[in-house]
Amino acid sequence: MSKSDTNQNNFISLLESEKSVIKKIKNAQTDSDNPPFIKYDIINKPGISNLLSILSELSGTNIIELELYFANKLYQDLKSETLVE
Repeated sequence: MSKSDTNQNNFISLLESEKSVIKKIKNAQTDSDNPPFIKYDIINKPGISNLLSILSELSGTNIIELELYFANKLYQDLKSETLVE
């Protein structure tokens, strides 16, 4: 998510409303892997990598631990957990 992006859905502002943040995370791009594969890979999985980065910062959990935690889980689980934090 980049604040210089012209698409307002591609970044979250620090002053953004809770409702707007929730909507943006729920609509965040993921991948179409079947089964889902949650791994930090900024080149091949930028949407998932971005969500993992956000969750890592919010929770204080490193990305490797998050990858292990979300092994065999759905992309929706990652989004939901990010919203909880």
